Amino acid sequence: MAPLYGENTMLVIAPVDFEKLEKGMIVAYRDHQGHKVVHKLAFKQGKSWVAFGLNNGALDRERVTPDNLLGVVYAVINSTPSG
Repeated sequence: MAPLYGENTMLVIAPVDFEKLEKGMIVAYRDHQGHKVVHKLAFKQGKSWVAFGLNNGALDRERVTPDNLLGVVYAVINSTPSG
């Protein structure tokens, strides 16, 4: 989710009921390969959501569903290492 979340950023993901999702929410989901994805919801399509990364020009091919939803970004903690 660069440029919004850079290096040394920890996201706190909170569970959410799929029916409470709304356009513009930033959600975490697991894609078909098992990778965790954090993207913004664009619009609902049938019984799933279409999402996109802020640094991507295209919508995600994979849809956010009740089965792959991990939760919403609840808090962001950014730590800049001293050095």
